[in-house]
Amino acid sequence: MANNCANPNKNLREELTMIRLGLGALVSAFAMFMWGFVFWAMGLIDPFTHLSKEGEAAILEAVRAHVPTHGLYMVPEPSNWSEAEIGQKMKDGPYAMLHVSPRGAEMGGQVMALGYLHMLVTSVLLGLLLLITLPAGATWGARFRIALLA
Repeated sequence: MANNCANPNKNLREELTMIRLGLGALVSAFAMFMWGFVFWAMGLIDPFTHLSKEGEAAILEAVRAHVPTHGLYMVPEPSNWSEAEIGQKMKDGPYAMLHVSPRGAEMGGQVMALGYLHMLVTSVLLGLLLLITLPAGATWGARFRIALLA
């Protein structure tokens, strides 16, 4: 009869590695979540160009009148023009990409929870990638290079 616990040190090492992976993923996801909170919610960094209230109202009115379904739209629409015409229209401007959701969207707790879950899954996958690709005892620099390239 084979002994399933032939090397208890190896089993312990594997368990500790999985615990470290789980804790590292939780901490990493929390750090990314907090960075996102500072970036988007607190307004310390504002990545947007802002419209006047009148400009916003005019654009929303045009979108409601001409874009009834959910989707990602490009203006000018390439399929409406020949290659030469679309090239000229893009050159002349303006150019826009619109992500339209006619029903609107909520920015509540569910969106934040799904965002954290997304970051957690990403952290676990990156941690697994590091475990698979790097030898035990790899330097911090080697781990950083793999994470950066991933």
